[in-house]
Amino acid sequence: MTNTKICQSCAMPMTAADHGTNADGTPSADFCKFCMKNGKMGDCTMEQMADICADIDLRDGRAADKQAAVNMYMSVLPMLKRWGGTGTMEYEVVELPQMTVRGLGCRTSNTAPDMSEKIGGLWKSFFGGVFQSIDKKASPYTYGVYSNYATDFTGEYDMTVGCQVTEDSVSDNTVTTVIPRGKYAKFTLHGDAQKDIYAFWCRLWFMPLDRAYTADFEEYVSEHDFNIYISIK
Repeated sequence: MTNTKICQSCAMPMTAADHGTNADGTPSADFCKFCMKNGKMGDCTMEQMADICADIDLRDGRAADKQAAVNMYMSVLPMLKRWGGTGTMEYEVVELPQMTVRGLGCRTSNTAPDMSEKIGGLWKSFFGGVFQSIDKKASPYTYGVYSNYATDFTGEYDMTVGCQVTEDSVSDNTVTTVIPRGKYAKFTLHGDAQKDIYAFWCRLWFMPLDRAYTADFEEYVSEHDFNIYISIK
């Protein structure tokens, strides 16, 4: 799976034919042909750019709700170079051993209309009694694991919410997911679990990270502290 370069103005994925041009006519490394021509950028605010991008996503079937698409772009655009960002997020590369997570699971995708309802329901059920029933916990933290990707972040994946357990843990009416040993990009976040983690994923989708798509996971350390691990090549 390849990681496509994105325009540092509008977040559009760029092929070789999509790059804009610098003042000397050479291809721009950072900006698409719709945002930069002969070294000049189109005149618009970040809010206007988010609105334009949302309309394009609606037109092309990549979004079903205009306001949700605008909100996503307003999370992503501040990361990009045109709007004062660096084009990436800071992370640490770590090597992790294999981990086993036991809890509740479902299969969904980021474009499924019931994705938020499905995942939210897993967390509600997990803390409604399943957490207490799981034996042989290996960590005090809780985890949200994304695995078994059909393609990349645009396709279906398995979602598991649970606890890290020892390999011989057995609990009724639960599922087990194995996070493979390997190399991960570790992102450390502090803030609101719902708002800030949503913003993180929006930005990650547009970040030039060489992702492996074996398994990615959220580690909830406390009410306001989280680590997110992304498998990389």
